[in-house]
Amino acid sequence: MADTSLAEKKIGLLVWQLSNHWQSKLRKILKDYKLTLNEYLV
Repeated sequence: MADTSLAEKKIGLLVWQLSNHWQSKLRKILKDYKLTLNEYLV
């Protein structure tokens, strides 16, 4: 396993949490248009 600093781990966790939050909000909006996240991205 590669050595990663605590700061790198925290940044990775923050990016992951932000991505989940963004996807959750986007899914709620897309639901009104009957679109999935994949359909929106394509």
